Amino acid sequence: MAIVGTRLPSAYGKFVAEKFSRELSEKGIMITSGLARGIDTVAHSSSLKAGGRTIAVIGSSIDMIYPSENKKLAGRIEESGAVVSNFYGDKTRPRNVPAAQPDHQRHVARYTHRRNR
Repeated sequence: MAIVGTRLPSAYGKFVAEKFSRELSEKGIMITSGLARGIDTVAHSSSLKAGGRTIAVIGSSIDMIYPSENKKLAGRIEESGAVVSNFYGDKTRPRNVPAAQPDHQRHVARYTHRRNR
């Protein structure tokens, strides 16, 4: 199940993302998100807290975890899930432009579809 959202969530948004992620993880459903600040971080963290598995589909190369405050979270995800990127090579920076978002969201959906069958 993909859970994605704003980088600046409200308290209610965080509550709902945590609740969905936790309850789905407890039922054995893998959570997929983008490792961005905000809702993505809440979804990954809540899944791991519930003992679930999660996939982070990042918008940069594997050696450039962004945002940097999620490096520890990425390490925890690697232990029970996966951190994946569609970028090949070293030091590909995140593309933080609106035109890149639809492409990135397609990759999140692609991994969600494959992993929860």
